[in-house]
Amino acid sequence: MPAKAHLENAGSQSLGSQVVRHLKSQRRFWLKVHLYSGLSLGLVLSVIGLTGSILVFWMEIDEFLNPALIKVRPKEGGAATYRSVQEMVDSARASLPPGAFVEVFDWPRHDGAAADCEVAIPNAMARAIDHYDVFVDPYTARVTGKRLWYSADNWWNNSFLGIIFKIHYALMIRSWGVYLVAILSLFFLALTLTGLYVWLPLSGKWRQALTLAWPNSYPRWNYEIHKATGFYACLILMIVLTSGIYLDAPDQFLWVLEHFSKASRPAVPLIQQPEKLPLTLDTAVAAVQQNFPRGKPYYMSLASDPKSIELTQMVPVGLGFMSRRIVEVDLSTGAIRHVSDPLHATFSTGLTQWQWPLHSGKVFGWPGRIMVFLSGLVCPVLLVTGFNRWLWKKRAHLRQRAHQTRG
Repeated sequence: MPAKAHLENAGSQSLGSQVVRHLKSQRRFWLKVHLYSGLSLGLVLSVIGLTGSILVFWMEIDEFLNPALIKVRPKEGGAATYRSVQEMVDSARASLPPGAFVEVFDWPRHDGAAADCEVAIPNAMARAIDHYDVFVDPYTARVTGKRLWYSADNWWNNSFLGIIFKIHYALMIRSWGVYLVAILSLFFLALTLTGLYVWLPLSGKWRQALTLAWPNSYPRWNYEIHKATGFYACLILMIVLTSGIYLDAPDQFLWVLEHFSKASRPAVPLIQQPEKLPLTLDTAVAAVQQNFPRGKPYYMSLASDPKSIELTQMVPVGLGFMSRRIVEVDLSTGAIRHVSDPLHATFSTGLTQWQWPLHSGKVFGWPGRIMVFLSGLVCPVLLVTGFNRWLWKKRAHLRQRAHQTRG
């Protein structure tokens, strides 16, 4: 080899080794950030993740725990034989004390389930609102029962699933709990990204990094599980964490997005009930279904505006994907005032409308719900395997120091 070529080759190797050493030094720093962030925040993340896994199937769990309230005897024809929405809502209203009102009407989840009217009942002692569910048989419009969902004065009086919801998005902390969870979710998102960074194989051995080895020691097994679980779950974790930040802090999320694209905000719900509706609720639903026949009614907000309602549809968009459309209808004319559709909106509005379907997994149907369910279970797995790895390394370091001291 000529001397000049030899020197150039040696120089390039030296530069390459310097780059590798620099990257290794950076990775050691981020590994420490990842380690201590995970050890300090991992338990909270595990609680949020496990409660999130439960809530993926909260409707099925609720039906299992409360069959007398929610299960009804289906009739031949299914939804075709339902009583009108107006009858079901009026039946729920008739069962309420003075001052209470229906906020949301939820369509039956299947032909053997009751409709759910979410109602607000003033709590004079707490000077606030208790939130109840009033269940109505869709075939007879008869109230099957009611239960307290959220208590105004004591969250521990909530229903079981109401407590799980409050733990998941507010850690049972009033007023500022949702913002704490949003901030923690940002830290968890950073934790996921640092984990992905320290996973990157500087040696270029991608096949080894992407596969699960079969070691003969438990500590090595623990490492392989931590590595593989973190990498293969990182995408769904980032999606769930980002959508969770939006659901806990929507105004702050929109403020950031509007620096890139102006959002058209949907109407803000008000705690207000009209004395008399000029048109029936069924007229409003019919107006929406006539204009958007591919959407399936999911729930209807009755407290947005005394002169209008908001109907939320689940809309198939192809390849198994589901979207959410919100339509506001004028109750005096049946005219459609506003449509919030992620497929026909600005970037900001569209992105925010996708967050709830992504967070719940409903955007992908059952496969999506299962992925979100598993992502919640990933959190304690990463915490336990990460803690074990730190503990074994700590013990090994102490043994080495003790050996050096004796020597």
